[in-house]
Amino acid sequence: NVALLPWLVATAYIHSALAQERRGQLRAWSIGLVLTGFALAIFGTFVVRSGILTSVHSFALSNVGPIFLIFIGVVLVAAVLMFIYRLPLLRTPLAIDSFASKEAGFLLNNFLLLAVAVAVFWGTVFPIISELIQGSRIAVGPPFYSQVTVPLLLTLLALLGIGPLLAWRRTTLHAAWRSTRWPVTLALVTSAVLIALGMRVGLAVLGFSLAAMVITGALLEFSRSLRTHARMANGIRAARIGVIGNRRRLGSHIVHLGVAIFAVGVIGSSSFSEETSVTLARGKSAVIDEYRLTYRGLSTRSEPGLTTIRADLDVDRGRNSSSRLTPSRRIHTGWENQPTSDVAIHTTFPALDDIYILIDDWEPDGSSASFRILVNPLVPLLWVGGMLYFIGVLVVAYPWNGTRRLPEPTLSALPSAIR
Repeated sequence: NVALLPWLVATAYIHSALAQERRGQLRAWSIGLVLTGFALAIFGTFVVRSGILTSVHSFALSNVGPIFLIFIGVVLVAAVLMFIYRLPLLRTPLAIDSFASKEAGFLLNNFLLLAVAVAVFWGTVFPIISELIQGSRIAVGPPFYSQVTVPLLLTLLALLGIGPLLAWRRTTLHAAWRSTRWPVTLALVTSAVLIALGMRVGLAVLGFSLAAMVITGALLEFSRSLRTHARMANGIRAARIGVIGNRRRLGSHIVHLGVAIFAVGVIGSSSFSEETSVTLARGKSAVIDEYRLTYRGLSTRSEPGLTTIRADLDVDRGRNSSSRLTPSRRIHTGWENQPTSDVAIHTTFPALDDIYILIDDWEPDGSSASFRILVNPLVPLLWVGGMLYFIGVLVVAYPWNGTRRLPEPTLSALPSAIR
């Protein structure tokens, strides 16, 4: 959570900085987001080093916690005072002309990202607040984050599909429809197809449709850029150079594609995962989803201080698809009551399912064993989306040799007061 918080705020800043660069707007927003992101990064360090929250992700209790807390207080007080003092200089001379404009989309994007950040921050510090008020800590689990953040993230996904297609300053209804008709149409078609195929999970249908809209919008914007440069440069090679030269736009398209594909993986793995526990005798099978798992036997390997129990299972999906999985349990000498599990993981193609198998219990002679089996759909898309996101960031940040630079101002171009 504490790693996610500054990322959310920094992402909001990147979008507001674009509006500031292009239109001179959202300047106060940009400064405020930078200060907030820095404070949240220090807050994350304070949480994991102070021991104030009990978590497997916290480091050992340290004396630096109070120092970080004092530093956070100094940063916040100084930043707020300086921000208020400089606010007259940060006010935007140009107002947002229309709600249907790109800068308005950036502002709404900031609101949504900050709303998610506030929800995550509240869920993180709520155990501390409950202990101060009631004397006991109340844990905040996944249901809270699902109920609060999922609607916000779906709205953000919808904005991600429409916002980049809007024009600066003002977009008429006719122009907005011309720019977004294909992504919106594909989203509606995706919803209809998924419902016709029997999908009845409303949030999943909505999420898949919005992801399809984002992917279509990113590809459409990229193709428009390519066609525009092709007409202006009169040549495919020149068009390619023109598109690559505008690496920020190209990188943003790749990042948006990565976010959409990542969202598809999250929706699939969270909405359609299946889990079951079975006890199988040697040679017997169990079926979960479309997979048949057959228990073949148990083997034991002993070495100084360690005993490893390994099970062999065959996983079949159809006649021509078979794989061998070997989950195991490791028992360390002196820690017999706390064995550790080695999870067997298998990714199936083209179904894009991840199968996880754990050993729960077993007979010493290997005649039978108990397993916990999980089938999580579309998990590989999390890796694909994450890699695309990372590639997009590299495209934006890498200092290409062909990057266009603004010309250095000459003395005659400066105002007379400065000369």
